Order: sequence, then C-alpha cells, then structure tokens
Amino acid sequence: VGKFQTASKIFGHDKRFLAASRLVCFFLPVLALDYPKIGDEYVKKSSYLHAAILKQLANSVGWGALTYSTCAPLPTDKFELSDFDFSAVYPRDNKVVELPVDSISPSVVDRGHFHSGVACALRISSQTEGLDFNWVAFNKPKKLTVQFGGFLLGLGLLGFLKNLEEWQIYNLLGSKFAPVSIGMLLGMCASARGSMDLMLNKLICVHVDSFLPQGSNDMNISHEVQTAAVLGSGMLFERSFDKRITELLLNCLHGFVRSDATSKK
Repeated sequence: VGKFQTASKIFGHDKRFLAASRLVCFFLPVLALDYPKIGDEYVKKSSYLHAAILKQLANSVGWGALTYSTCAPLPTDKFELSDFDFSAVYPRDNKVVELPVDSISPSVVDRGHFHSGVACALRISSQTEGLDFNWVAFNKPKKLTVQFGGFLLGLGLLGFLKNLEEWQIYNLLGSKFAPVSIGMLLGMCASARGSMDLMLNKLICVHVDSFLPQGSNDMNISHEVQTAAVLGSGMLFERSFDKRITELLLNCLHGFVRSDATSKK
C-alpha cells in the first residue's frame, strides 16, 4: 500500500500509473480499443482475439512487477489468488466479447496460470511475519491447481519456504501434481540458495533420473519436474564449487530424461 501511495505522489499530476495498472490487470477484461475497426472478416477477427488472449496471459508478469511487495497479509487471513478474465470490452459502448480461450494450446494457458500464481505471491512483502507452512496449508485449495504451483514458487522466491520439515514437504509433493511439484522444488531451492541443504539435495536426487544409480530410473517422473529439479540443484549449490554436483549437472547436458516410457534428449 505504501508503494502505491508513493506512486500516486510521483505521478500525481496525470493518470499514467493508473493507465499502466489497467493495462496489466489480467483479472479484468482486455481493453479492445481497436476491435470495431477490424470489420467482419473472420480471419482478422480470429487473429485479433487470439492475440488478445496471449496478451492477457502475459499481463500477469507485468502485474507481478507493478505490485511487487505491496501487501502484508495476516497469518489468519486467506490470500486470494486472482484468476484470469478471458473477455474483452470495447470502452466506448461497453460491448463485451468473450475470448475463445479453447483455441489456445492448454500448455500455453497453463503457463499463464502458473505465472499468475507467481505474480500473486510476489505482491507479498518479504518482511511479513507469521507466513509459515501452516499458512501455506491454510491457503492450499481443495483441488490443486496450476496457479497454486506458481504461488508456491513465488513464496519460495521471497524466502518463505525455508526450514520445512519432511512431512510438510511430502504433504504437497505426495500429490504428484506436476505444476505443484515444480513450484515446490524450485521454491524451496530458491529459499535455500547456496545452502547445500542435505535433505533438499536428497529430495532433488530422487526427482532426476540421471542423478540416480543405474537400474533405478523407473520413477516415471515427468521431464518438466526433472528439469525443475535440475534447476533447483543449481540454486541449492550456488557458488559452492562442488565437484560432484558439477559433474552430475554436466552429464544432464548430454543425457536422456525418461518420461512416460519415452526418452527425451
């Protein structure tokens, strides 16, 4: 809130800050200023709406940067994760057009939801007290979502996923829901950068086939989760000059990742 008040003083003579805020609000309809000029040609309309969806999915990154460290939630309060509004509005007559989100690849949409979760978490000030695992569990949705996986990564980047107990970690990783596993692994390693934490290192190793002994690569872990684990290993051993880890990571450059009985380079 304080940062918004400061911004209001800096840009108090015009509305540039409010205009920038409106442009990246992914939870409000897209402002379709040029929509009426397109005409009735189907291809042009489809192309415009397709671009509007991609813009909305990308807006969450801008929102995360704009609202970084602007709130301090109470440990007893639920933290609301803003969802996408896949519609467009023409401001002159308030005409609303639904965006055909089904025409976009599900993986692209999931990526947008993941980044929106990170953006929501980055709103929280890293100086906020009382946000421990109990608060994370309190905000855990009944049905795990891609956005919650991004939220975990954002909390990790702020340092809120330090010193977790094993049962707390497996409480989330046990679901084997890939986006949550990715957010949890990267978030914990980001919170413990350069610490070479033994428990986290063991956790990373069981998620990467090439880190395991020969004959034990039947874990059936998706290549996305394995990639996240490798990245997490790099953060965990940052500036450690650990020879063994360096050799393992170098082997990953020309090794294979096994996913659903399919080897991928």
